[in-house]
Formats: sequence, structure tokens, C-alpha cells
Amino acid sequence: MDGYPDILATLAQENVDHPQSFLLENVACQSGCGKFKRSYAIKWTALSPFRNGTAMAAFFDFYQDGILDCILVTYNGTHYQAGAFKNSLDYDANFIKVMVLTGLTNKHSQMINGRVGKKRRTYGTNLPGPSISYKTTTQEGNLRHGVSPQMPQSAHFSLNLPYTIFGLGRTPNFVDSVTVGLSNNSRCWTQIIPNSQMVVIPWPVNQAWKWKAQLFVTPSKLILMSVAALTAVCGMITVIIGVLHWKERQEDKKERLSESHRFHFDAM
Repeated sequence: MDGYPDILATLAQENVDHPQSFLLENVACQSGCGKFKRSYAIKWTALSPFRNGTAMAAFFDFYQDGILDCILVTYNGTHYQAGAFKNSLDYDANFIKVMVLTGLTNKHSQMINGRVGKKRRTYGTNLPGPSISYKTTTQEGNLRHGVSPQMPQSAHFSLNLPYTIFGLGRTPNFVDSVTVGLSNNSRCWTQIIPNSQMVVIPWPVNQAWKWKAQLFVTPSKLILMSVAALTAVCGMITVIIGVLHWKERQEDKKERLSESHRFHFDAM
């Protein structure tokens, strides 16, 4: 979520048959890194209770909230078993998720049933190989640029994400641009909302100006808290206005009553 990629690695001690998966966190380098500004620090207990016998591990976003969880496969000597680790840390950071589809349709079922009986068109599956990049401006005014391919490997046990996630850190600004490149063609979209999922349909492949993009916004906790605070303030203001209006009506009623009594006394 801070914009720097971490690594999942499965390690084992020499002459020990119990490997374990560890998280290598991308942190700022303090000393001994030469010209490199960042390094990896092993988090030995980050994936507890998966302590021993982990054969492999991979990142995955279970809840579609931009926070990467982990899939781990354990081996007890006879069979393999898959498990899931939920990342329960509360990140005050933004992200953008981009998924590029093939744009191909199924000839037998080009439309599928959506909600409320509405028909929806199919756009194929995840496309391996496209290049995805973004540019944004940080809170300090610095330009941040990131590039990543989607599904760059197709070998045995290749556990890549079917999409690309860019961590933006604590950057409340709009993403300046997102560029998708495929087969010597590319298209750029500007002013992308943070905490959103962007689905790109690059079809036709040789006509980049016809490529489509659909944006799905994921509300963050900060937005929900802001809405709740704004609702509470509006409710408080409404109550104050109501009380003042009631008091004003009561005073007007007293004034009218006083005027009626005065008129009656003068008439006598």
C-alpha cells in the first residue's frame, strides 16, 4: 500500500524438512546498501500461525479492497492443503487496481444475465503480458511513476496476481494518468480516482482509440467516516435550527398575546 513491492519467500534451514514462508518487507535502507535506497527486512512472525511445513505462498486480494492477503499451501508429508491468511492491518493509504481483459467474446454466449434481468456482454478473461503504468503527485509535490506487467509468467506453479495493484501511499490526489500498452499500441486515461478498480478492454487491439475502460470505486474508511461526520454535523445544525425556530414562535406568540391585552385595555 506504500507503493513499494514486498516479496513472499519460502525458506528452509539446511538439513531441515520443514520449510516456512516469510514476508520480506520493502523498507528504507539505513546503512550498508551502497547506491540503493531501499532493502528487504524479513518479518519472521508476520504470517503466524503458519509456522512450519509451508510449501508455497502467494499474494491475493480476497475482499477486493486493495489490501493483499496471502494464500499458503502446507505439506504434512502425505498431502497438500491450502490455507488463507487475512491481512488485518489497518492501512491509511490508497491504491489503484488495473485489470486488462482480452476483449474476445464467446460465440455461443456473448451475453449473460445480470442483475434485474439485464443482459451484459462478456469481454473475455485476463490477458497476459500488457504493460501498465501510472503517474501521480505525492503530498510533497514529487512525481511518482510506477510500471508493472500483468501476468508476466506462465510457467509451472506461477502464482501471479490476475491483475495489477499499485500502492499509492497517503496520496489523496487523483492519479494523473494510467497508461496501458499492448502490441505496440497504448492508450492513456487521466484523472483516475484513488481506491478504484479499473477494467480495460483493449479491443480492437490495433485501434487503441476504441479501447474501453470501466471504473469501479471502492470507498475507503476515511470517506465513510467523513460522510458520517458530515451527517452528524448536518443533524446537529438541523436540531439547533429547529430549537431556535420553536423559541422564536413562542416569543411571537407572547408578543401577539401582549398586544391583544394592550388593545383590550385601551378600548376600556
